[in-house]
Amino acid sequence: MNYQPHDIEGSTVINSYDLHQDASLSTANEDHSTLPENDREEVLDLTERTRPETSIIKGPTSKVGDVIKRPSTEGSSFSAKAEPIGPSVERIKVSRTSKLSRKKGIFLIIAPLSIVIMVILGYTTYLLLDEEADNGSGSNPISDFTISDSAPSSGTLVSLTAKSIETGTTYSWTIFPEDYSIRSGSVKERNIQLFFRKAGTYRVDLEVAFKGNKVSTNKFISVSERTFVISRERFSDKAGYNISGNLLIENIDSILRTKDMLSYKRMFLTYKTDGNDPALSTTGSELVNSKDGLGTEYPNLERGSVQNLRFEGYLERPNGMRSPLIGSSNIEQRTWIDIYNKRPTKMATSTKTDLQFQAIAGTTVDYRVNERGTIYNDLGSDLRELRVEDISEGRDMRVGMQGDIRWGVNDLEWEAIEVDIIGQRPALRLDLKLSTSDLKDLDLKEFGLSLWLSNDLPLAVRSVMNISSENDVATPYRLNHFQEMAFFEAGAKSLIYGDISTKHDMYVSADEVFPEISSEFHNGWTYVPDTGNMTSTIPTGFTAQDAISRFVDSPEFKAYKRSNPSLYGTISNYSSYGNKEQWRFSMAEKGDKLAWNQTVRRTEMDLGFPDDVEPVDLHRSDIGSILTYSGSEHCLKQLLTKLEQPYAILSFGKSTPSESDRIDTSGSSLETRVDMRYPMVGLINPGLIEKLPICFYVVGFDGSYKIGLDMTNGQLAFVTTTQVIKL
Repeated sequence: MNYQPHDIEGSTVINSYDLHQDASLSTANEDHSTLPENDREEVLDLTERTRPETSIIKGPTSKVGDVIKRPSTEGSSFSAKAEPIGPSVERIKVSRTSKLSRKKGIFLIIAPLSIVIMVILGYTTYLLLDEEADNGSGSNPISDFTISDSAPSSGTLVSLTAKSIETGTTYSWTIFPEDYSIRSGSVKERNIQLFFRKAGTYRVDLEVAFKGNKVSTNKFISVSERTFVISRERFSDKAGYNISGNLLIENIDSILRTKDMLSYKRMFLTYKTDGNDPALSTTGSELVNSKDGLGTEYPNLERGSVQNLRFEGYLERPNGMRSPLIGSSNIEQRTWIDIYNKRPTKMATSTKTDLQFQAIAGTTVDYRVNERGTIYNDLGSDLRELRVEDISEGRDMRVGMQGDIRWGVNDLEWEAIEVDIIGQRPALRLDLKLSTSDLKDLDLKEFGLSLWLSNDLPLAVRSVMNISSENDVATPYRLNHFQEMAFFEAGAKSLIYGDISTKHDMYVSADEVFPEISSEFHNGWTYVPDTGNMTSTIPTGFTAQDAISRFVDSPEFKAYKRSNPSLYGTISNYSSYGNKEQWRFSMAEKGDKLAWNQTVRRTEMDLGFPDDVEPVDLHRSDIGSILTYSGSEHCLKQLLTKLEQPYAILSFGKSTPSESDRIDTSGSSLETRVDMRYPMVGLINPGLIEKLPICFYVVGFDGSYKIGLDMTNGQLAFVTTTQVIKL
């Protein structure tokens, strides 16, 4: 079966068997032909011949004659003498006297006959051995070999087969240069199968040894550069992937907040899919109408994925003791793609995780977490998923090509390194990397991503990701992720993006959607909004600026600000507990991990005082145009009514809140964060998602729900719910 580019209206199914049985990679039949006619041994003619003298001739091309009598010389005595005639000829002369007895006569007859018989036997043995040697079974082995394809393209399997097949023969292959790998056999075996990664001319030497004799020969293989054609994504595409990897998380109590987990500092997990249950990736069969983060409806392509993972690992206590951990996770995800701008607009996920581990008292804890959420990507930026067909504008790719691709809000540089093989299928390996500034922005110490692309597929046949965070983040982690395609089924019709008339606009700020809301610009740490022009949950008389005024002139803060002149705000939080209201602030210098952490409370006596001053792990780059707290709350009320009414009930107690309705701060708090990461949905999430520049969000005290709003454009960013069941 040859892999040809699909007709965009055709339908092709490549199953798991096809991925490992590409007929174009099959090796040629081995050459075991017999020796040519002029190299074969002649058949011996043992018929009697008469010659003018008594002689016996032995040689590889001579005939054998009998003993012949000839006239005797009178007066001579009997003698018999063998005289060499050339290198392989013996002559026996016989003479006798006139007075020979009968006894001597018999002897004289038997003796020459015995010698003749011995010579004939020796000659026959010589011929047999000589024929054996000429057929390769003697001491002169054959060093020739066959090549299944002497002019392949890179990514082809090539078989080498030595012609010498005698038991006891040794083989030694040498191939140069070394841009190849051995797929079967070895350099010491008669048969060897090679895979050539790069184009070039390769010299193949074979040395064959048999019974102390060595012979060698060499041939050349000319490998041409293979071109890969990346196919378009199609409606109804379906692919399966085998997934495996491992995850290390430090400070695990910051993620799994239960009494049982507080005594553990580290979690290590290995995970994988069942071989009979690969992760599925699907593309919708038709366009669907979907709403974005501002409630605008337009045609979208829907993609889906489902993966069931098995876990094994351990939880480590501060004293180094480890408790075994096992579990499973089911992750279902749907993504909606703007068919005009070819970018994701939202993603819905559902994750069920079940972990069992040994608690401190020796009892088994069954820890179950159910997470659901919808993430709305920023409509003000040209956000793109990492898709294979977007890597190159042209669809022909070869080793040495370079470029960049947008992934979220980050640019990935890619380079085609070499041709590899996945099963029996040639694939082009691409290495992708982040810039140093992007690594710093994402708090990453390491980022490595490699993709393997193959002909006529819109998805990678293999991907490997290795990422690790900086050590000084709140929850350091290290992830090694591997997945390989198990099967692919191509849909019937290719997707052509940007060819529809109905499209939505890319929104820059909330003013475009909610004219009554105005944005404000603040420099440095004073970005924290005070009050807005709409009714807000924030009470009058205790705004953010009111709380800041309680400590901004304190000697301690002035000293901190003098040593850190470029302060900016990173977190502001408002909450109330019974009759006690509270603001919490964190401020830092750009690029500095150390921050000023300040809490200000107001009691019934209206006494504010600072509390909990300590460094925290937060940082932030530039801050742009933002909304006030009250402006954000206004947008939130409108958007929850349009998009997520169940979350409107959680926050405001009704599905369609009005301006007079306020958030119940006895069960949740209001907060702004700079560079707010989207919630991690699912325990294993190797994808990098953009960060919100400034996020206003409502969070339940018990962590059961979070609702986020992008304060730069007034767009709903995410809603999530988390349910923890500890048995």
